[in-house]
Amino acid sequence: MTRAHLRETALCALAVVVAAWPIGTLLRDSSWTGPTLLVVALVALLGAGLRSVRVPAWGVVLAQLVGVCLAVCLLHDLGSGPGGLPWTDVGDRLVDRLEEAGRTIRSYAAPAPPTRGLVTLISLLTGLVAILVDHLVVARRAATVAGFPLLVVYLVAVVNTGVALPAMYFLALALLWLLLLVEQHGSQLRRWATLAAAPSRGSGADDAATVVSRFSRRSRLVAVAVVLAAVGIQALLPDIQTRFLTEGLGRQEQAGRGSLSFTSDVDITRSLGSRDPRPVLTLRTSDGSEPPPLAVTIAKQYVDGHWRMIPTPPPSGQG
Repeated sequence: MTRAHLRETALCALAVVVAAWPIGTLLRDSSWTGPTLLVVALVALLGAGLRSVRVPAWGVVLAQLVGVCLAVCLLHDLGSGPGGLPWTDVGDRLVDRLEEAGRTIRSYAAPAPPTRGLVTLISLLTGLVAILVDHLVVARRAATVAGFPLLVVYLVAVVNTGVALPAMYFLALALLWLLLLVEQHGSQLRRWATLAAAPSRGSGADDAATVVSRFSRRSRLVAVAVVLAAVGIQALLPDIQTRFLTEGLGRQEQAGRGSLSFTSDVDITRSLGSRDPRPVLTLRTSDGSEPPPLAVTIAKQYVDGHWRMIPTPPPSGQG
């Protein structure tokens, strides 16, 4: 394994971490970052170590998959075997965590609480993306294609927040992706024109190294200009309604039918202090008729950070 491969492996891990960085805007605290960083670091270490002993690409991916599964089990208490290792019930435990993550996604608006299920889901998906990016860049020499899974991770935060993300998230990810491209294709650029004829004396022709250097410098200028243009243009575009790849945090948009859920630990002070002019709820009927009455849940007691609902007695005359 060459030093170039080591640098590519490190850049891949850093790019995945930066792509997942905006997910922090969707959660109330940073308890998810530790397990996620450990899983991504494990993928990078396994990739670098196994390639140094000439393990084939499929063997590296298989070992990384096993390592991520074991790490997620140990970090998130999914194993019931000796030392916390996974046992026969690991599938049921994982399904329970994923169902918990699904309930959190459907029930809370961002920032949501980092429940065990949601943190487990983030660690698992980030680890799988890290394996894919590492394989594409280092084994398949396809740093350009690796930009797509990185973009998907970044879009998880973009499409589930109601406000625009700061430009620093996009700039950091774009910079790392460009560094991956430069690192991978730099050696190819240096091999250009290896059979160039020697120029005659006084002809003023540039040698191959000068040509490659000039091309690299111009390429970097173009790349920086494109990234800055992307940031500037989006600031000039009008705001549009947020659309979600799936059911977003606390939002459900189903064909002809929607639902809202009651949360017992909603932050009333943050909601009352909001100056956002957008409507909280819009109800439409398909035929234009008067919508039916909405059922309302009222919580009157606030104890230990949670609202408690008090049963309302039925009206007089009803059993």
